[in-house]
Amino acid sequence: MNLRRPRRVLVLGGARSGKSSYAEGLLGRERSVEYVACGATPDGDDAEWAQRVALHRARRPASWTTVETIDLEHWDLAQDVNVRAMYLVSKAAIPYLRVAGGGSIVNTASVSALRASRSRPSHAYAASKAAVIGLTQAMAVSLGQDRIRVNAICPGLIRTRLTVDIVEAAENAAAENDGIPIGRVGEPEDIARCALFLASDASSFISGTHIVVDGGATALAT
Repeated sequence: MNLRRPRRVLVLGGARSGKSSYAEGLLGRERSVEYVACGATPDGDDAEWAQRVALHRARRPASWTTVETIDLEHWDLAQDVNVRAMYLVSKAAIPYLRVAGGGSIVNTASVSALRASRSRPSHAYAASKAAVIGLTQAMAVSLGQDRIRVNAICPGLIRTRLTVDIVEAAENAAAENDGIPIGRVGEPEDIARCALFLASDASSFISGTHIVVDGGATALAT
């Protein structure tokens, strides 16, 4: 993998997720990649934003809802955390990337944007992550002339503190060849390595796309 030249990199995702925290650690250690830490930075009152995000995360298990059952507040929270935050950080960072002569923006989407679940529906989450993919493509086209690449990662089931309730069952199914084809759930390192690839010169001709990192689960479902 070619990691010769330094790059300014944004990895945008959930500020408290295991995927983003490990990506920060791995990318920060690479000499060729300068990691720019990004979270959900509001343009209004910080305390109010933090309170809303904390409420959203505290109630996340209840997010397995449909458009019929979710209330407007929680619908808006999903869009704020997963889409609005990326808009705000990208808007602030793009001028610096442009002055630097280019760079790479890596957004965090989800396989939920690509396939639905009958047993665990999450319409607000799926809609927000699909919006991330659309935003990624639009930004890539607009920013390409500035040598700014924009891509997204679509994680499948990754072992984090937010997935402890479903990891064990998925691991058991995978071990019996009745689940994720590769035979295991994903680890934060799997997402970090993909982010590192998209941040590096090895992906210098890749922009405006998304990479699914799910051990083949999406392929199995299609």
